[in-house]
Amino acid sequence: MTTQAERNAVATGTLRTRPAPPSRPKILSRLLRGWSSEVPVAADAQPSHKRKLYDEIGHFLFAHNLDLTPLNFGCAHDYVVGGDRRLVKDVDTALDQQSVSNGWIEDYVAGRQRHSLAPEMLVTMAAQAEGELNRCLVIMKASADRANDYSESLSAPQPAVTAEDMIERLAGLTREMIGQTRLAEAEMRASYSKVSQLQTSLRAARKASETDPLTGLPNRRGLERRFGELCATHAQRPMAIALCDVDHFKAVNDRFGHETGDRVLKTIAGELRSVKNRGGYVVRLGGEEFAVLLPDHALERAGAEVDRVRERLGARNLIDSVTERPIGSITFSAGIAMVDGQQGLRRALRLADAALYAAKHAGRNRIYAAFGDGQMAPMHNDMQ
Repeated sequence: MTTQAERNAVATGTLRTRPAPPSRPKILSRLLRGWSSEVPVAADAQPSHKRKLYDEIGHFLFAHNLDLTPLNFGCAHDYVVGGDRRLVKDVDTALDQQSVSNGWIEDYVAGRQRHSLAPEMLVTMAAQAEGELNRCLVIMKASADRANDYSESLSAPQPAVTAEDMIERLAGLTREMIGQTRLAEAEMRASYSKVSQLQTSLRAARKASETDPLTGLPNRRGLERRFGELCATHAQRPMAIALCDVDHFKAVNDRFGHETGDRVLKTIAGELRSVKNRGGYVVRLGGEEFAVLLPDHALERAGAEVDRVRERLGARNLIDSVTERPIGSITFSAGIAMVDGQQGLRRALRLADAALYAAKHAGRNRIYAAFGDGQMAPMHNDMQ
């Protein structure tokens, strides 16, 4: 018997973990019957356990407007079955926040695989993809050979036979060709499915390899890839890069512990993400050092963007959300340089690093700019 709480949950859409299978339209039943001639589907037959599972997975995918990809199907399957408690908990949290989407599942799976992915796995997946593509080429060549054989058989001279014998011969050749074609199609579909799964895994692997596991920001590899993309589209436009280093971060770790230090880094990453709204690309290089790539920004404008984040962060009095101990104010110093597309990212990073050193040497909690002639100068002097 359904309780009042369950009826309310259904009415409000909050009962999500085990969706009721939708009724199957008559046209779908007809399609299913036509799809499998060996096992006809009776209109009044009770669905099997496997059919119920498929219905629940499909209901989950359609209810949240998810594409039918191997990654989404796998996530929906694990959620509906409920064997992976961590996944169920994380998906429930995302559902409460109405954030489940194709991108969310890809990010989530990449995040869970981040610690297990190694270069050897990438090599293995690439080899598997190459093997499946080669298999597709073999199947295509075999299909072409069979088609040529069929054409030659039709055009080959034959002894005088009756019309009935000729029709029977043509029918036999056609049946054989159809059977071979169907076999090739099935093999191609299987290869396509495997290649699609490998493509999804490779995308997740690349994303994981370019992502900092603590903050979720891109890492240096992600920065280099993004820089290459921008050079292709912003070759003649200004671009700046800022290196930001948290002031006295070792003291935070020593006083409050590394777990609190990690939470501080996440807070700083969240503040720096605000520049993404103005075209910035924020990465964590490692430790307490971050970089901000700013396309279409001259030096002064880039300095103003980073300075807004510096001021906003410095004005906060942080409290550890776990221990509830007050941490106080956290600041960072930054060095900014212009990126010369011809001389590359590494030179710009060296200049920005020199400007960062000058900002630290001048007292921290400030921004210095590096110029092409090697000169350093403070930016926004009125900020101190």
